Amino acid sequence: MNEDDRNAIPLYEQIYALAGLTQYYRITQSWEVLEDIRRTINTFQDFYHDPPEAKERGFAGTGGYYSHIDPATMRPDADVLGPNSARKNWNSIGDHIPAYLINLILCLDPLPQGDNRLRRSMEELLDRCWGILEETSSLIVDKFPDPQSDYVNERFTADWKPDHTFRWQQNRAVVGHNLKISWNLTRCAFYFQTRAKQFKDAGKTNKAKDQEKRANKALDLARNLAERMGDVGLDQLRGGIFDCVERQPKNGMLTEFAWGATKDFWQQEQGILAYLILHGATTNDKQFLTLARESSAFWNTYFLDRERQGYFFRTTENGLPVLEGEYGRKGGHAIGYHAFELAYLAHIYTRAFVAAGGAVTTTSACISRWRTTPIRRRSTCCRISC
Repeated sequence: MNEDDRNAIPLYEQIYALAGLTQYYRITQSWEVLEDIRRTINTFQDFYHDPPEAKERGFAGTGGYYSHIDPATMRPDADVLGPNSARKNWNSIGDHIPAYLINLILCLDPLPQGDNRLRRSMEELLDRCWGILEETSSLIVDKFPDPQSDYVNERFTADWKPDHTFRWQQNRAVVGHNLKISWNLTRCAFYFQTRAKQFKDAGKTNKAKDQEKRANKALDLARNLAERMGDVGLDQLRGGIFDCVERQPKNGMLTEFAWGATKDFWQQEQGILAYLILHGATTNDKQFLTLARESSAFWNTYFLDRERQGYFFRTTENGLPVLEGEYGRKGGHAIGYHAFELAYLAHIYTRAFVAAGGAVTTTSACISRWRTTPIRRRSTCCRISC
């Protein structure tokens, strides 16, 4: 186990356990798999969630999800958790969105016709997913940005004070996390635009305005982060996305590396997907497409291990693979998830936003394109935000 998670049950591992299950359910519609997903989400809500009523159990009640719980007491505030006690972070808040929420909402909406009991059960799960998506995206928009830095805050106390004391991270930023926020807030914005149109068509004007406001706030932060990372998080000379940097660089430098100018494979994925989808959300501006192509070029040139039909976890700034120790074993976070996700979504975004001839300014236009595409070809079109 990662040393950061010792003697604890980290939420992000439970979240990503749903990634494959949700995609599998999206394909098979297996009710047994859906029940596993439902029960796992219920566990998140029962043990990690911090809603206002959690104050009755002695928690902060300030929203979001705690990052770890003690396996003995099943509480997030146990002393045995050490620096993870009563803490919230990017992974415990934001990872819900790409790991399972987007795919699960796409599975459940529209709800199935026929059996009323089944429909009610799925409607309850869909409502819960909508609630999690709105809560987590709102927290990211409201709590994570830092006006004193180009980067977001990534770790917090229970009452949302930034925590710059955690072990290796201190006051440092992971560039890939900033780009992951940019990518997923854009997906959320597409979703909120769709909801706004649905409410407007149903005559629910106030709800439509609320969804439009959510969409605009999410997209504004997504664009701002992507633009800033283009200046301070990407290699302006060689291409590629840097790893860990100081949030407050010294000596007037734009970028100060925490340990070295290395580049990790999963962070390239976040950048490629963020810039591709933002190209689709932005009209008359090619900067995001340019950054997407530069990031893709570095990935294709240096991260693919053609001798072993795989990919390298980490490279130097010049693209030379780092193979010492765990980096050469392809274990841990170098499992298939990020590579599968990149291959799947980069293809969809490229077909929907690049090959289709430009930006899609509204989600309704994207949905219309998806619905008018023959079923056998729909995998190449972006439905809502994929």
